[in-house]
Amino acid sequence: MCGADGALLFADDKTAEMKHEGNADTSLDFDLTEKTNLTLGVRLANYGGNNFKFDNIRLFYLGDNGVPDAVGELPAGTQQTSAPAAYYTISGLRLPKAPANGTYIEVKDGKSRKLSR
Repeated sequence: MCGADGALLFADDKTAEMKHEGNADTSLDFDLTEKTNLTLGVRLANYGGNNFKFDNIRLFYLGDNGVPDAVGELPAGTQQTSAPAAYYTISGLRLPKAPANGTYIEVKDGKSRKLSR
């Protein structure tokens, strides 16, 4: 976020204010039962900025004991796909595509590697 308050991460009626200190993480813990529908999102309430960006959204299931559980298998008939590679400068700025030359970082299928051309 860029220097303004009023952006909230929400899960139904629980909220957490999103910080605007560069790449600050915001987390929100909530309980979910099998028969519960949940609405997740970002709410801009009295937001004073003129732009807003968020990415790298992660959702963790902590299980009954607060420890992440393994993800189960995909349902039958579901095709598994991988996201396209993402490219970053050495200082961490995201690039729109792989550069023609220079040193950069490629992130693909949960793995990163440094490349030079």
